[in-house]
Amino acid sequence: MRTRTPGVNDKVLAQAKEKFGVAAPFGGPTSSGMLTLHCPPGQVHALASFLRDKGAESVTVADIDYVFTRDNPLYAKLEAGLNR
Repeated sequence: MRTRTPGVNDKVLAQAKEKFGVAAPFGGPTSSGMLTLHCPPGQVHALASFLRDKGAESVTVADIDYVFTRDNPLYAKLEAGLNR
């Protein structure tokens, strides 16, 4: 989910994380208010409404096919088992 709104600050982001279970993989809002959030599918509509209530003119939603992170808990578990 992506949006740009000056109304989302660290306090509002913390509320979104607690209320909707979102993650902000690239950190908080940029200086222009751009924000990317990963949201559980069941919370998309509620989060979009929340962001619009906080001043977002639009909210873009897309499915996430893959997320590649530096830390991979599944691989770490496999690697630990192989090193025994």
